[in-house]
Amino acid sequence: MRDRDVSNQGNCGMKKCTKCGEEKDLSEFYTNKGNRSGIHSECKMCHLQYKRKNPSTMSSNWKNRNPEKVKEYRKKYEETHREDIRNRRLKYRYGITTEIFDKLKNDQNGRCAICGGLLGLKVDHNHTTGKVRGLLCNGCNRGLGFFVDNINFLESAIVYLNKNK
Repeated sequence: MRDRDVSNQGNCGMKKCTKCGEEKDLSEFYTNKGNRSGIHSECKMCHLQYKRKNPSTMSSNWKNRNPEKVKEYRKKYEETHREDIRNRRLKYRYGITTEIFDKLKNDQNGRCAICGGLLGLKVDHNHTTGKVRGLLCNGCNRGLGFFVDNINFLESAIVYLNKNK
């Protein structure tokens, strides 16, 4: 509905584009229900030029036809906003900031709280209360997850491992 020509609406006249400043026929503008006049303030050509320069505003059709450009755009964005993205993710998932994460890591000497490993520390939290418990390596974090944070299961696993050495 948005890309419909204005020419079939019976409006005769001209309009000045706010981007290029040219006086053009109304058929050279898209409709815009949000605008009081019902017509975009910029002509179709200027609108398309803007869309080409700003791929994030393009429709999914353009994104599907240009996956490499989209990938390049996202990579560039992530490089320039890496710390912001990390901070937002930690805040959203666990309610902590990067400063708290770094403090936990420093308190644990950069090691997993269970096995002492150094690689890929993840935030461990109680899924019921949401309380952050510490930082664990991927293996230990997933192990607790597979045991559903159940102490009885973990104690049974210890007994089993001791019995079958």
